[in-house]
Amino acid sequence: NASFASMTQYAIYNSDWSFDGVLGLSYWGTDSLLQHMDNQGLLLNHSFSLYLRKNPQSPGSVLILGGIDPKYAASPFSYIPVGKGWLFNFISASFGSVPYAGPKLVILTGVTGYTVVNFVFYYAITAMVPKITSCDSISEYPNFVITTGETTLTFGPSAYYSPDATGTMCTLGFMPWPIDSTNQFIALGTNLMRQYYLHFDAGNAQIGFANSIDITEDLLEI
Repeated sequence: NASFASMTQYAIYNSDWSFDGVLGLSYWGTDSLLQHMDNQGLLLNHSFSLYLRKNPQSPGSVLILGGIDPKYAASPFSYIPVGKGWLFNFISASFGSVPYAGPKLVILTGVTGYTVVNFVFYYAITAMVPKITSCDSISEYPNFVITTGETTLTFGPSAYYSPDATGTMCTLGFMPWPIDSTNQFIALGTNLMRQYYLHFDAGNAQIGFANSIDITEDLLEI
């Protein structure tokens, strides 16, 4: 058995976000949900996978506990070693021609709608692209690229811009850490995670990235 609590308030709630609660998916620590389920033999293996619909306005994202479902993957998985908290190191990152300068570290988070980068990189990005623009114009903007070993993660403008409910205006999905914050790594939010079908493989201390398909029919919503 696993216990859940109903969430009625969220300290940084944004009225534009649509969700029913917060589910922690850390695999480390005796108090985590996944450890409780694992200890009871409820999972097929020490992993889970996450498929997020490419359009954040669409319902039907899927969480699979205990493995993957190949139907959500449009390519083979490329795996990257991770540490506790789903942290991984990378070699380089860039936004168009602007290189990232800062700790070569990424953490995958449940931050809704935004990816957090260091202060300097954020202002370099916003000097190149607008914070709010017509969705019809975003295709001309550069890619955000993270290279780690043999794996290159490419996020186009349709990943880092999010459309409004009408699909006409798009908002840039980057935020800066406070300039005095010690957290100057890249916190990959759900906006960029939508680009890939993700396999969080705690048993082998790795995370897999596969290009995701774009499901059109309604699926189970999480």
